[in-house]
Amino acid sequence: DVAFGTFEAVTVCGDFRRGGRLALGDEDAEVQLRPGYTFLIPSSIKRYRVTPVGKGERIYIFRQFCHAGVFRWMEKGGRKDKEFEETASLGEIAAWESLVKERGRNTIKLFSRLDEVYTV
Repeated sequence: DVAFGTFEAVTVCGDFRRGGRLALGDEDAEVQLRPGYTFLIPSSIKRYRVTPVGKGERIYIFRQFCHAGVFRWMEKGGRKDKEFEETASLGEIAAWESLVKERGRNTIKLFSRLDEVYTV
C-alpha cells in the first residue's frame, strides 16, 4: 500500500494531559499523543487504537484518507484500467508512468495541514 501512496492522515485535537496513547494493530508498544500531532498510517495497517483520556478531558481524532483506486482512476483521465490500456496514447502512458513514480508526494498534497483545520 505504501508503494501506492495510500495512507491515512490522522490529526489529534483536544485538551488532555492523561491517556491519549497510540498503539498500532496488536502491538503492545504505545506512543504518547499530544494535541496538534499528525501522524500517517499506511492503509495496510488494519487497525489502531487510542487509549482513553482523563476524566473531564477531551480528545478529537480528525481522519483523512482516500482509496488508491480513486487516485489511479484520476491519474488515468477518469478511465478504468482496461479502458486506459486500450485507448491511451504513448504520451499518456509515459505521463501516467511518471505519475506513478511521484504518487506518494502527490498524494500527501491532498491532505490538509494542521494550521488549516485546527486553531487554538
